[in-house]
Amino acid sequence: MGAAAMSKPVAPAAAQTNHAEQLYRPDIDGLRAFAVLAVVGFHAFPGIFPGGFVGVDVFFVISGYLITGIILKGRLAGNFSFAQFYARRIRRIFPALLTVLVAVLIAGYFLCFADEFANLGLHAAAGMFFLANISHWMAAGNYFASAADHQPLLHLWSLGIEEQFYLAWPLALLLLAKRPDSVLKGTLALLVLSFIFNIAGLQKHPVENFYLPFGRVWELLAGSALAARETSGKGKSWNSRFGSHTLSIAGAGFLLLALWGLDRKVPFPGFAALLPVAGAVCMMAAGPQAVLNHWLSRKIWVGIGIISFPLYLWHWPLLAFPRLIAGGEVSSAWRITSVLFSFLLAWLTYRFVEKKLRFHPWKNMPWLLLAVGSGIALLAGVAYHGEGWPQRFEFTRRNTQENDNVAWALNTPDCASRFEWKYDYCRYFSVDAPGQWVLFTGDSHAHALAKAFPESKNMGLVPNTGLLYFGKAGCTGWRWVRLSNWDCPSFDDLSAQAQKNRVKQIILFDRHAMYYEGTGFGVDLKEIQPWFFFRPPGQVPVDESKAAFAAALRATLDAWRVRGKEVVFVHQVPELGFNPAARNRPLAAYLGGTVGRDAILRAVVEARQRGYRQAVAEILKDYPQVRVFDPMDDFCDATYCHARKDGKLLYHDDDHMSHDGSQLLLKRLIEFLQKTDRANPD
Repeated sequence: MGAAAMSKPVAPAAAQTNHAEQLYRPDIDGLRAFAVLAVVGFHAFPGIFPGGFVGVDVFFVISGYLITGIILKGRLAGNFSFAQFYARRIRRIFPALLTVLVAVLIAGYFLCFADEFANLGLHAAAGMFFLANISHWMAAGNYFASAADHQPLLHLWSLGIEEQFYLAWPLALLLLAKRPDSVLKGTLALLVLSFIFNIAGLQKHPVENFYLPFGRVWELLAGSALAARETSGKGKSWNSRFGSHTLSIAGAGFLLLALWGLDRKVPFPGFAALLPVAGAVCMMAAGPQAVLNHWLSRKIWVGIGIISFPLYLWHWPLLAFPRLIAGGEVSSAWRITSVLFSFLLAWLTYRFVEKKLRFHPWKNMPWLLLAVGSGIALLAGVAYHGEGWPQRFEFTRRNTQENDNVAWALNTPDCASRFEWKYDYCRYFSVDAPGQWVLFTGDSHAHALAKAFPESKNMGLVPNTGLLYFGKAGCTGWRWVRLSNWDCPSFDDLSAQAQKNRVKQIILFDRHAMYYEGTGFGVDLKEIQPWFFFRPPGQVPVDESKAAFAAALRATLDAWRVRGKEVVFVHQVPELGFNPAARNRPLAAYLGGTVGRDAILRAVVEARQRGYRQAVAEILKDYPQVRVFDPMDDFCDATYCHARKDGKLLYHDDDHMSHDGSQLLLKRLIEFLQKTDRANPD
């Protein structure tokens, strides 16, 4: 999925040159102010600033420009030192970063459930060593993770990209600088290569394209190319008075077009990222005396730009924690309060922490900061390996007991080895040596159901019959389907396993409404907007989600029928639109949101599912042999669909079943299969 679709947070560039390192330009701090205000506005009020996520691209360009200028000018002067370069980066970044990490971990200790605190520890440790983009990339396909808006350290992913650039780029420049005029040419060549990688990965590998540096580094290299051109002495060739003003106005136009012309639905970065990148390059190339650059040099914008790094570090946790506690979006008043408080904390951090430590004369200060950071990372790692310390408080113990989902099994080794299944989820339960298998296919909803497979031995399962699940989060198992998660099991993989392993029945169980409607529901409405494409070989592809859903279902049913398999279509469980566990959390009642709710109106659920159900009903008229199981009445009464039943929590989050919910549904499904088997003997 694109950046806009996933609503991923963005971070400002940490690189900010000393005045002694190169000529200070207040207009660049003003440009930082535009970028950080766009980012903060987008995270707090995306309806007002729909393209504010492009602030990260502006920061990337600024960072590449300043860092490359520092390195090249140092080399020309003959006084560049790798040790001094990285020492300055530590002094610049670590004071504010360590302050925020400590505050977030303390807040998480008192406010987070065990699985959330373990996740927080993982990302704190990764963020400390600038690997947050890697850790979030690895978790991006996990549907059981908290929504992006609820992860207090998700914003560190772009800081990871910048620091990875800082580690590699000085060495690359050293190699490029060995030949005259090779720096600019080499920089442009690498820029083009990265941009091609970005475009090529936009559709096939959107998550990798978003988080990993290969498809992002061209944005930093755009700033680097500008710095290389200026350092070579060619930088002023375009800067006539008219040319400077033209560049300044054009740059501002590109930035404003990106801010209000792009939104979450635009695949990103892709070609769309050219707008903010070109805007930032034009503004910086115009020079400080250009008409709009001169305006950016005013004190108010410079002041905001100077605190932009701690402002970003603070603003996201202050927005994410209230959403996490409330189990959903909070009021505008809370969001405004969070933004104002982030400004206050950013100024305090800059004034009393960053300035004190960054310019402290002690030459070993970078080593001390690095040691303190390593200690913080170690404690965060202990919290992760301790599974979030579920015994911390009564509310964490209660949630862990009530919702048995701290560790969701992925590939179980015996299943993966027995069936040679290479994808995420492989789980089975057999009674003795099964004469036949019932194969469940589908996304993380089917995986949640597979959690209860071991209990099936007490559910009246026919002797000599086994339950088997193959799948991957975000993948349907349908024929010729392409989704946001590109690395899905193919239908041919599933078919080969079914033919080889005496599979009699195929259970299709997915989050159907999401694929049909093309959007999530409730708390993840903004987060999940899957691309559902039907791509049959040699035929016209279908990219509109509703038409693709219908065409893919028909193709899948046809294929299983040809292979002689019985198919059971399982309607999805109700989506709640909120996390029912939020009511257990301290302070939750003060934030509103969905706290205290245990049910959603059945009419709302039916409205959400009406479109896909009507499409399925129409299609199944042509497949009378396909049986349909509907779990609606097991989770809903005439008026409400419930998160709890008989004192048990049925949901892990807003849409996935808990272990208790999976047991309930699997028991009913087995009863249904046994009943229909008796009614339709072989």
